[in-house]
Amino acid sequence: MRESETEMLVVVFGGRPQLVDALHVATYPPEIQDAIVRRFCEYVFKKVLLDIPQEEMGHVIDIFETHRATGRSFSSLVDELRAVVPGMDDYVAQEIDRSVERFRLDVPA
Repeated sequence: MRESETEMLVVVFGGRPQLVDALHVATYPPEIQDAIVRRFCEYVFKKVLLDIPQEEMGHVIDIFETHRATGRSFSSLVDELRAVVPGMDDYVAQEIDRSVERFRLDVPA
């Protein structure tokens, strides 16, 4: 996942400091925090993609193929996905919250 993709998901959460606090990794060195945030965002993005309704998947695959072929920005990819997947922003926000809770169960505070 590119840095811009990670940053987009961090923004959806409310910012990097809030995500670091929510994940309970503020005591780790900055480079470890960055790695955790990056992997967490990768997980959330993949989880969101896996949960896209079956009837929308063909459109989503077309969007990804076009995105990959043209090299457009991640924000344009997100905009196109928003147009195809109803309620995507709300779903992403909910998935981030659920994933934070799962992450807290896996990592001791």
